[in-house]
Amino acid sequence: MVGLPEDLTIKILKEKHENELKRLFELRKEYLDDPTKEEAIKEINEIKKKLRKELDEEFKNYLEENNLPLEILEKTKPFHWALDFWFVFFDENLEPKEKEEQGFDAVIGNPPYERANLIKK
Repeated sequence: MVGLPEDLTIKILKEKHENELKRLFELRKEYLDDPTKEEAIKEINEIKKKLRKELDEEFKNYLEENNLPLEILEKTKPFHWALDFWFVFFDENLEPKEKEEQGFDAVIGNPPYERANLIKK
């Protein structure tokens, strides 16, 4: 996956989008209190879609400024961890968490299907 460096994404979100972050936390709480609340999910997705568009443009600028190939934008879709999982990068006071507290302890992915097929043989 490609995207802006997390520290840059965090900086942009903190400096330019504190109101949106605040609303995301409010909506997340609403959702956690009542997971059947579709309106909260829809609004979360709309806010993230708007912010993602801006971060994608920032990513394009980042590639240009660092003389990196823009073809990557044609071959993949940028992913911005600090946007999609804002609650593990920011605390509820909208402050970036300490580096050691950010992100995930483990990421679990699907095993390669090819190996699973070989094992069956």
